[in-house]
Amino acid sequence: MLVSKYRLNFGQIMQAEPASILIVDDIRDNISLLSDYLKADYQVLAANNGEKALIIAEKLHPDLILLDIMMPVLNGYEVCEKLKENSTTADIPVIFLSALSTGDDESRGLSYGAVDYISKPFNLKVLCTRIQTQLKLRQAQKELHQYNKDLEKCVADRTAELSHANERLKKLDVTRQNFLALISHELRTPACGVLGLAELAYHSLEQYEDIGEHYNAFKDSSERLIQTIDNALLLTELLTNENFLEMETLEMAPLLNAALTHLTEKIGYAALDYEIITSSSDLLVDANRQLLVSSLTTLLQMAFMLSQKGSKLQLRSYKQDDTYVLQIRFSALPVSDSALSSYFDVFSTQRSNSYIENLGLSVPVAAQIIEAFDGSVSLQKTEGEIIEIVMRLNCA
Repeated sequence: MLVSKYRLNFGQIMQAEPASILIVDDIRDNISLLSDYLKADYQVLAANNGEKALIIAEKLHPDLILLDIMMPVLNGYEVCEKLKENSTTADIPVIFLSALSTGDDESRGLSYGAVDYISKPFNLKVLCTRIQTQLKLRQAQKELHQYNKDLEKCVADRTAELSHANERLKKLDVTRQNFLALISHELRTPACGVLGLAELAYHSLEQYEDIGEHYNAFKDSSERLIQTIDNALLLTELLTNENFLEMETLEMAPLLNAALTHLTEKIGYAALDYEIITSSSDLLVDANRQLLVSSLTTLLQMAFMLSQKGSKLQLRSYKQDDTYVLQIRFSALPVSDSALSSYFDVFSTQRSNSYIENLGLSVPVAAQIIEAFDGSVSLQKTEGEIIEIVMRLNCA
């Protein structure tokens, strides 16, 4: 049976020329005998000494070498050793053919890197079968090697594509960041101008009795517009700039009190009824003071706006393992579970049509700020119409 060389090209095996065998023996008759028997199926090469064998092997790179041991100048062991030391020829399988037939001789031959050892005199059919076996193994190794090369190329090409795509995404992300920041800044400047002119116009109409009601609506809308623009800019920074936050170790109790003070100034001291239950007064977290107070104020205002008229906010703060936990518990107005689960989403439509509509982007911004501090915030019903806002931050 004819054993041929194949070339693997992206999974396709293509037939090429017959396999080549180099016969190395210092006795010409031995070369002739083997050559006559093998030349019908293989491309046969010959060398009558070790030096020639090394030259032919490096230049022509045969698929298999039949190597005699007992030769002058360089014996078979030495030739095999030099073949294995040369990276060009190291992968060529070598079968020793020798009159040395003891177990020690065979063991020595295999120790030099030969794949087989056949003692003389040998049966030509047995020799041919063992040649076939080694050539099949050799071919499988070549195909595997080529497959690995093709696979490496595919991986390299794909990696290059992904790298290029990643660079494009980075550029697009930078463009998006700059655009959002620019839009926020550019909106704020003309908005302030327009609102300022409107303010002057209203003051010029103070003599009219019904202007006060309209002016209050104007002021509320103006403040909400500016707050929305500022929140959009802050949200952009939180989502795109990792170095935006300046952190410090802070005590939570004063921050919570500051947030309560801000809220009561907004809605009036008489309107807010609450109690604070705390297990410790010196719980510390790593955060940005201004942003954390702003987030706490928003969470408290959410609770106030969602709570039933006359109900009391219960604030409980404590340490759970290595986490600071703040629970804001209150009796709530009717709100669906699906609405509650969406309130912290930037693009929540249910928040825009709820009791906390006026808070706008302040709600998702508060959540993003807390997440930027490696914390979390959740809003859920516990029993009946009782709702809890739970904020968690890692303790410092």
